[in-house]
Amino acid sequence: LNKKSISINRNSNYKSKFKCNTIDCDQLIKIIDSIKPKWSAGYDDIPIKIIKEAKHALLKPLLHVVNVSIITGNFPTQLKISKVVPVLKKGDSKNPLNYRPLAIQPALSKIFEKTMMIQLVDYFEKGNLLDLEQHGYRKNRSTVTALIDYIENVLENLDEGNHTVGAFLDLTKAFDSVCHKTLLEKLESYGIEDKELSWHQSYLEG
Repeated sequence: LNKKSISINRNSNYKSKFKCNTIDCDQLIKIIDSIKPKWSAGYDDIPIKIIKEAKHALLKPLLHVVNVSIITGNFPTQLKISKVVPVLKKGDSKNPLNYRPLAIQPALSKIFEKTMMIQLVDYFEKGNLLDLEQHGYRKNRSTVTALIDYIENVLENLDEGNHTVGAFLDLTKAFDSVCHKTLLEKLESYGIEDKELSWHQSYLEG
């Protein structure tokens, strides 16, 4: 058994502190441009495609509300309202059990989320706070790099005459199963405090 593959990064006494800075017009344009131009829309019927096309007209007011959100540590309540659409998973389309709910948030919420995400991910990466074995949701990592890492561990164990134990889990409604209280406590332990922590708490609240 390769113990490295089951190590967990527990750093409850991290001394650094995360600060989310306000952004400027150039940064906001880059954020808007980085979002895929989809026509799907939330309850407000405004797709991100329209926002991207009208970004220069919307730039100043949008920059203001994004920065107010950062400064106050509050995620706009109106952007937490989702439009739920039933999506057929498989099987008989007449059976309600074969559908899964797809929650579509307003397109503007993606801009607020990405503004925070970019700075938060940069903080975690530069501080080496993420476990080396984590491949999901990281730049230059994917299921391919995870598979390569796994194969290397198996081959290493074979060469050393050891056994390899693998646990492959697929959680139902994985994101919905996360305990918000535990998540916020974990963020706080890594230096996300004050208005930055309040922002995440506001984001998670209904």
